Amino acid sequence: MNPSDNDRSTLRALAFCLLLAAVCYANSITNAFILDDILIVAANERIRTIDPVQFLVQPYWGDQNHAGIYRPLSIFSFSVEYSIWQVWAPGFRLTNLLLHALNGWLVFLLARGLLGSPLAAWAAAAIYVVHPAQTEAVVSIVGRSELLAATLFFTAW
Repeated sequence: MNPSDNDRSTLRALAFCLLLAAVCYANSITNAFILDDILIVAANERIRTIDPVQFLVQPYWGDQNHAGIYRPLSIFSFSVEYSIWQVWAPGFRLTNLLLHALNGWLVFLLARGLLGSPLAAWAAAAIYVVHPAQTEAVVSIVGRSELLAATLFFTAW
């Protein structure tokens, strides 16, 4: 396989992951904020401004709960998105869907590198994207922390 075929295969895999994620999760995009999404995104005054340093020193739940949960990258991503979407839940869900598709593509790249089989890489990406275990991370806006963790993990690997 020459390098341009490899590039085309990689782009096709990305499109495939986007298509699969859209087929599986597009029906959830128009949902309103639910459960923790309300406290962490919709009603969270801390994400109304983009201030990366503040997220490094504040707990995930803000002043409401001191459970020791620390997710500064998630809160920072919500603040960046708030500047785009305001309190429009579908925008935040669309980002989750795109992150999930990106993670599926990273699984494809990882599997292709580890297994050396394009067919196995396609199968691994498809299973990752459509597996129902991913539903909460994609559909719940606060599942962003899991999606970002997966992105960083797959990229580092």
